[in-house]
Amino acid sequence: MARSLPAVRSVVPLPSRSWAGRDAAAGALAGALGVPVADVLRWREPPEARQGELSNNDQRLANVEGRMTAQGGPPAGPVLLLDDYTGSGATLREAARVRRKELGHEGAVEPLTVAGALAARAPRAGVILEVVVHLEPDRDAIIAVIRQGLQGPVDMLNLLRFREVADYATTPALAPAASVSGAAAYDRYAAHTAPFLAAAGGEVLYAGTGAAPSSARATSGGTG
Repeated sequence: MARSLPAVRSVVPLPSRSWAGRDAAAGALAGALGVPVADVLRWREPPEARQGELSNNDQRLANVEGRMTAQGGPPAGPVLLLDDYTGSGATLREAARVRRKELGHEGAVEPLTVAGALAARAPRAGVILEVVVHLEPDRDAIIAVIRQGLQGPVDMLNLLRFREVADYATTPALAPAASVSGAAAYDRYAAHTAPFLAAAGGEVLYAGTGAAPSSARATSGGTG
């Protein structure tokens, strides 16, 4: 999937102990965009485990929360935060905290996640041939979408993979009395939000069960 990136002033790679192509990917991306690499993020205390090895979002949050710090001055203007993998978004949120609290950077942020196998491949000028992952977009990301002035209807595609048993660890107040499957939890969510979707002029065009992909391997869990 190809996507043109908005104007940014620098590429800020997230710190990593295992991404061997980190520097090469950041350099290639910055070169394609004609901006410098602002390598200002560091681990104050390295995470105890790799994020992908942990079983739930609470563990991923605890693994990185408060462990990142900054070195050097704040980058100027809009920045692109570059990471190799995003599951829960905890590492990106920690980087955003350091950006605001320690660097005092108030510019817009564009998060970009690339697949590890292609991380060292130089992109074509101005275009990233990768999957872009946005988790829990912040105020800057929402403003960036609004400023594009998009016209006409918007179709949203959700590809979901469910747990056998729904995990309500982060929202215990919403947990039912008895355990339910992830699919059942999503059905509860869909039924609750349907009136709000309709009130906003939206509708569900299609819902169904898909087969496992034959050319790619799923790497992260879905809702529920």
